[in-house]
Amino acid sequence: MLERIKELLQQTNTISDFRITEIRKSGLEWYLIGKEIETARSKDTLDYEVAVYVDSNNGSTRGACIFHIQPTMSVKEITASINRAVQTAESIHNDWYPIPEAHHANNPAPIPMSQFAKMSLSQAMQTVCDSLYKHNGLDGATINSLEIFLTKIDEHIINSRGIDIYISKFHGYTEYIVNAGSGKEEIELYDSIHFSEPLLDTLSNTVRLKLKQAHDRLAAIPTPDCSNLPVIFSGSPAEEFYRYWFQACQNSAHYQHTSPFALGENISVPDATGDTITLSAVPFVSGSPFSRPYDSEGFALKPITCIDNGILTMLTGPLKYAHYLKQQANGSHPLFELSGGKQSKTTLTDKDHLEAVSFSDFYLDPSTGNFGGELRLGYLVTHGNRIPVTGGSITGSIPENRGMILFSRELVDYATCRAPEICLVPHVRIAKAT
Repeated sequence: MLERIKELLQQTNTISDFRITEIRKSGLEWYLIGKEIETARSKDTLDYEVAVYVDSNNGSTRGACIFHIQPTMSVKEITASINRAVQTAESIHNDWYPIPEAHHANNPAPIPMSQFAKMSLSQAMQTVCDSLYKHNGLDGATINSLEIFLTKIDEHIINSRGIDIYISKFHGYTEYIVNAGSGKEEIELYDSIHFSEPLLDTLSNTVRLKLKQAHDRLAAIPTPDCSNLPVIFSGSPAEEFYRYWFQACQNSAHYQHTSPFALGENISVPDATGDTITLSAVPFVSGSPFSRPYDSEGFALKPITCIDNGILTMLTGPLKYAHYLKQQANGSHPLFELSGGKQSKTTLTDKDHLEAVSFSDFYLDPSTGNFGGELRLGYLVTHGNRIPVTGGSITGSIPENRGMILFSRELVDYATCRAPEICLVPHVRIAKAT
């Protein structure tokens, strides 16, 4: 099928370049209520993502269109899809840009094969499921419902410039709801986990923490007035924080003038009291299903230091924008590593603070750095006491805290990065529960 699509594209004279990505997915999906499997199904799919590029104005402009082809489509149907895509691309007149060539795929960083490859999918699912339920019932909190997805993904990417590469990986995902209490006093917390390895202790401990948090939220008091305290972020809110600096390293953001920093700029401030930021764009983080040796265009990925001791020095992102900016092409990295701070987690948490653990909806604008959300669970730490609180909201701005944010020395692996376990933000607006 891939060769058939390639032939039809080559026969279309108006196409200047093309890319075909063959995507095979095979996986299992389990839906559980309590401890019982309510639905179990397998899923096997084959899809072809096709990009066509059409040059115009004597080769000074380029348009592109991405579309999908199903393996059941006839030659007539494929040809019709190609023609529609060409028409769309012909109507777009961006400045010309290249696509990756064969040499751009050389020497990617090695990505270890998942340990899931040594198991059958059904065996792997049962192992993951057992791990997730290991601490079920802790402190009276239980898993109400749980969904598990485990998929083997194989990609084959070719293009008209000699790219011909393969990617094979596993993507595991679970989302679940834990309950504590009963009747009018019943509460629930939602969580999700992305994974690519059978890191069973990590999975079970993540659920254990959420069960404990559910138990604590049941006993939580309304968030009091604590507006003068710094806020410590951990878990997914901390991950969102860190992505702000990664977004500043995207070449597309620089081209579109949405990056908060310029190349060569010190992202801190003179006489900064916070930790200096060093951030690397990387193709691999242990346990992350988003790890990949090539980007979606087939460009080989290697670790690069984007923010070096506070200075933005290098960008990551598609070849298109590297060309527009006349910057070094590095490919579009899916992940990043953020260096830790000078102090330990214990030292940072010894200070009076509000620890924000769970939000009903946490947002962070990557272009402005503004953030906020309604607090579902936090811990108020004052005078050595740690009290669970709920309600109220937290809002703030990373630029307002520029050069003042502190990171723990300890690092953890998130779904999209390896980064400090916690960060302390000194100037945050905390609205008490009403």
